[in-house]
Amino acid sequence: MSRNTFYSKGNQKTITGRRWYRSLACTLIFLHVLWVCHVPPAYAPGPYQGGSGGGFAAEGISGAQYKGGDKAGWSSGTVSNEHAGYGTAHHLYFSNNPMTTSVGSTLNPEPTVQILDADGNVVLGDSSTVVTIAIGTNPSNGTLEGTKTETAASGEANFTGNGLYITKVGSGYTLTATASGITSATSEAFDII
Repeated sequence: MSRNTFYSKGNQKTITGRRWYRSLACTLIFLHVLWVCHVPPAYAPGPYQGGSGGGFAAEGISGAQYKGGDKAGWSSGTVSNEHAGYGTAHHLYFSNNPMTTSVGSTLNPEPTVQILDADGNVVLGDSSTVVTIAIGTNPSNGTLEGTKTETAASGEANFTGNGLYITKVGSGYTLTATASGITSATSEAFDII
C-alpha cells in the first residue's frame, strides 16, 4: 500500500494522500476566488442615478466608478468623498515653492497651492475655494505684488501667470496661503537677490 494512505477505525482505507492534497488545493483555490471576488456591501453594484453633465449611461456602470458629469460616485446616486478617493478640505499645501529669484522678477517657479484632506489627499472635487497668497516671513519689509487671489480648480490653486513678485532684496522670505475654514500653509524659505 501507499505510504500516503490514511486509515480510520477498523483498518478501512478512507482517503489516499494524493486525494487529500488535491482536495485541500481545490478548497484553497475556491476560498481565494471567493475572497478576490467579494464585493463589500458599501460598494454593491448598481446603476448610477446622480450627477449631471454627461458620463456613462446608467445601465453601463455595473459597479464601476462613475467618471462623467459633475460628480464621482457609485450606485444609487449616492456620492461621497470616500468613494472618490478623498475627504473634505482640511489644510493647504504648497506643492510648488518659489526658489531664489531676482528682485522685481516674477517668482520662479510661481506658487501652486493644493487643498488636501486630513489624510493628505488632494480634494479633486474642490473647484470653489478661494486661496490668498501673502508674504509670511518678511526679512526686508518687501511687498508682494501681482494677483494674490486664485480660485481652486480640481483641488489646486495655480498662481502661474499671476505676475507675483517681491519688491525688496532679502534672505529667507516665505509665503503663506490662506482660505476660509481651511488650515493655512507656509512655503519653504527662499531668497530675493
